[in-house]
Amino acid sequence: MRVKFAWNESYSVGRSDIDAQHQQLFSLANTLPDELDAQTWRRVIMELYKYTRIHFSAEEQMMREIGYPRQAQHSALHEDLISQLAVVSAQSKPHASSSSEFKSFFYNWIIF
Repeated sequence: MRVKFAWNESYSVGRSDIDAQHQQLFSLANTLPDELDAQTWRRVIMELYKYTRIHFSAEEQMMREIGYPRQAQHSALHEDLISQLAVVSAQSKPHASSSSEFKSFFYNWIIF
């Protein structure tokens, strides 16, 4: 089953720069192949990993600037996702369920 990540305004945090970054994460996640080709899988996961680190840095800077009271908890969630991305990207050859497992993980993380 093809999982498609679709942005809608309910995901908006009210800052156009952060919302644009979130939309880019959706776009990158949508490039994950359903049929596993190890080279494409690894390239997309690495692109997602790199962009996620850039986004998290910007988001954490914004949280510091506005004095977000739950920054530590939110940053811990960021570190969890980075760890998950590192595990997935380290797979030498993805297994048959890698794409669906990762998409499920990513869906739960970004939507909730």
